[in-house]
Amino acid sequence: AVLLLALCAVVVLLSYFLPIPFFALFEVPAAEQSDVARALLIVGVTTALSFPGMISYGFLWGYERFDVHNLIEIPVVLARTVLTFIYIQSGSQLTELALIVSGTSIAGYILRTALCWWVEPRLRLRLHYFSLPVLKEMFVFGIWFGLLSLTRSLLPNVSPFVIGHSLGPGPVTTGC
Repeated sequence: AVLLLALCAVVVLLSYFLPIPFFALFEVPAAEQSDVARALLIVGVTTALSFPGMISYGFLWGYERFDVHNLIEIPVVLARTVLTFIYIQSGSQLTELALIVSGTSIAGYILRTALCWWVEPRLRLRLHYFSLPVLKEMFVFGIWFGLLSLTRSLLPNVSPFVIGHSLGPGPVTTGC
């Protein structure tokens, strides 16, 4: 929980600066830059909140309560879909879509966390449950495991990216 909350704080901080590299990498019309910057901030904060939200995912998986997990996940996805169809029109801003995705995601995190106490009424958060030596050990393990996971997901995608970039769009896309 402590590590995930720390990661949440770091991602919230980075979310404020995300538009700088984003606008350097992607060309966005000047009229739409403020909307895109707001949407990036909303999605960044929601992504940050997903890290502590993973605590309830792990808890429900640990208890093998996939029924409870799906009790929240299915209505959240349906609500997101319905709200998108209702509120997103041709003149809608990106911020509106970001608010729909973020709002439904955060509602899911909150409901899932509340259901953890329903699954295990003895669940308690106490300061004496936290141990600095264990936290340090988990942090070191987490860093190395995170790097291992990152390389496992990135390395298979490097070759196609390099080849595609070297050849250009003509040879690697289908012609119409």
